[in-house]
Amino acid sequence: MALSRRRAERRGTLRDDVNRLIRLGLAGEREDATGSGRRFSTPTFDSGPALISVDDVAAAIAQSEGEGRF
Repeated sequence: MALSRRRAERRGTLRDDVNRLIRLGLAGEREDATGSGRRFSTPTFDSGPALISVDDVAAAIAQSEGEGRF
């Protein structure tokens, strides 16, 4: 409803309105990300060596699904 009302007020095309709203949303996300001043981080840990070889993706998937093919 708000989009229809806004289009009627501005007499623009749907494409123009959608593009403008996307730009506003992306700008808002950018402000939210930089506006807090706090840096986001997650703790790291050493998970050790891989339990399965991921050199052959098909074999890794087969092994994870319990197939006898390694």
